[in-house]
Amino acid sequence: MLFKLKMQDDQGNKVGIHIDGDKTYHPGDVVESDVDLRKLVRNKFELVVSKSAGRSMGPAIPGSARMQNGKRKEKSIPSRSVLDVTEDYPQAQIAGVVVLYGTKTQRFAVKKDGKVVKVVKKIVTLENYLDGLVE
Repeated sequence: MLFKLKMQDDQGNKVGIHIDGDKTYHPGDVVESDVDLRKLVRNKFELVVSKSAGRSMGPAIPGSARMQNGKRKEKSIPSRSVLDVTEDYPQAQIAGVVVLYGTKTQRFAVKKDGKVVKVVKKIVTLENYLDGLVE
């Protein structure tokens, strides 16, 4: 599941950073976890998307841009590491773009006409970018 570190808790207090091992997360960062962080750390996280709700890019199709000389391109990302989260962003649907989330890179990519046009880490930045597309 993917969780976003909130800017403020339910009482309006600033949340601050979250440290997990050697990684430090700042408000707006997305965290991948098999454990429901909303229950583990109350008032600090909100659910972005569960893996079961997300759709992967699927296998490479012969003749597609992800295939070259009958083999998968070296730079393509394994399908299990990319989730299509477009349905979670109505602005993306209106603008006609696709929003993908890379679980390994912890980055969002916005694609238009099959090309990546924007890569961001924070949900706030993504939402601001998408809002700008529909204005």
